Amino acid sequence: MSIDSIQITIGDSKLSTADIIKFLKHWLAGGMPRMEYIVIDSKNLNELEFLTEELEPFVVPIEESRKYQINSFGDEFEFVGGYSIQREDGVKATINFGHDSFHMAKWID
Repeated sequence: MSIDSIQITIGDSKLSTADIIKFLKHWLAGGMPRMEYIVIDSKNLNELEFLTEELEPFVVPIEESRKYQINSFGDEFEFVGGYSIQREDGVKATINFGHDSFHMAKWID
């Protein structure tokens, strides 16, 4: 995976939950360090398949809500619940599955 963008939007894709898991493993290994926000629209996503044994140690379900500012125009995405994920280097992100979509934002605290 060699995308070096800060924000990524993939609409009407054929990506599956297995593809999301591969992406998350790559991110957990330190890949895509500049990425701050990604949204993927796909009808092939299943939140229940996402928590694999490999990802479970890094992922914690959360109940809180948090807003992420998508751009300088003030557009926001509100993460309501979802999952917190943390890399070994301490970088944290929130993951949220919506209706046919996957959102992830890296938090710069």
